[in-house]
Amino acid sequence: MEDIRFSKKKNLSPLLTAEDIRIANGMGYDLRLTIKFNPETGSRNFNVHLAGVGPICRLDVDDQAHRPAGRSHKHALQQPTCPDSNLPFAEDRAIDSGRPVEDLFRRFCRMANIQHRGQFFAPDASGGGA
Repeated sequence: MEDIRFSKKKNLSPLLTAEDIRIANGMGYDLRLTIKFNPETGSRNFNVHLAGVGPICRLDVDDQAHRPAGRSHKHALQQPTCPDSNLPFAEDRAIDSGRPVEDLFRRFCRMANIQHRGQFFAPDASGGGA
């Protein structure tokens, strides 16, 4: 996985995003990671997308509640139709609430067995990487 840098888009302000981050894997799948951070609300989202299939894994922290899980939760595939329904099943991850984006990224990589060898430029409220 390459260096990760956040940027701000005018139409999505104040959201900071790092998009289209390629995840190399031994199966040859086209996996991409998108990370979103909202400095106003503190929400953080990590979404892995498989080309031609849709989302396959997502971690939402301090975001909208997903019942029965709370505002911090992890979505994962549980049925073949999960990507079609935007990963409807969620597991509570209250333990992740309040953690900085870079710390959550490291935790997410461990959970998903992803090895990141690039640099992570943490976002800040001014609109980009550190």
